[in-house]
Amino acid sequence: MPATIQFSFTLSCNYYVRFNGCKDIQQFYGEYQAIGFHNAPCSYCKIMHDIPMRYVSLTLTRDAFISCFEEYMKNMPALIHRVMKMDTGSGFLYKSAITPSIREVMQQIIDYPHNGLTRKIFMESKALELLSLLLHQISDCPPKCDGCPLMHPHDKKQIQGVRDLLINNLDTPPSLKELARSAGMSHPKLNRCFKQVYGMTVFQYLRLERLNKAKNMLQKDGYSVTETALEVGYDSVSHFSQAYKRQFGTSPSSSLKVA
Repeated sequence: MPATIQFSFTLSCNYYVRFNGCKDIQQFYGEYQAIGFHNAPCSYCKIMHDIPMRYVSLTLTRDAFISCFEEYMKNMPALIHRVMKMDTGSGFLYKSAITPSIREVMQQIIDYPHNGLTRKIFMESKALELLSLLLHQISDCPPKCDGCPLMHPHDKKQIQGVRDLLINNLDTPPSLKELARSAGMSHPKLNRCFKQVYGMTVFQYLRLERLNKAKNMLQKDGYSVTETALEVGYDSVSHFSQAYKRQFGTSPSSSLKVA
């Protein structure tokens, strides 16, 4: 089979796989995004049915990828250029934590209610949006890394702990100083490592998670704009409304659940 490039975006899964030419079995679990390059199918795959498989996968031959994006190839991230130059007998896997922006697009795909031509057009546009978000995230990724972003496993675990602290305290999040202390890092290192894993700074991640939560509260839970703003940590409804419109292109009141 021809060598293919696979872009994967996963919200939930639990499976084990061994690719041809590799002796080790790898587990894929939870949320992640990945870029894979290989020219052979897996020799072993076991799907655990305790967790639903929710993912989007875009698979193209190398020639097809170049054909689709020929005019943009010179501006592609270094990681993509590396894959373009790899021997067809080689294999490559980049894997990182999924970002809030990609999670939001994935949820839009899952929730889309229509079929037929409109669904086809919608899915194609969202596939390109997912790809653009991933390419943007790896734009600063060095070309000679395997499984970027590179960092010590302990540091990555600490960054994931910081992320959990943010998610669990969206209304009253710890200060950057407190987060850095909890991770055992300096402020610059915390932001640098956090951006490597999640594609944005701590503040950017917090803002996006707050607004995504707010959107769900307005659309699905029946909260008012004022209640929502306070619940996700905004003291000013005006500031909340401005941030919401910048993120989603519409006012919070336009997202209110219709009884």
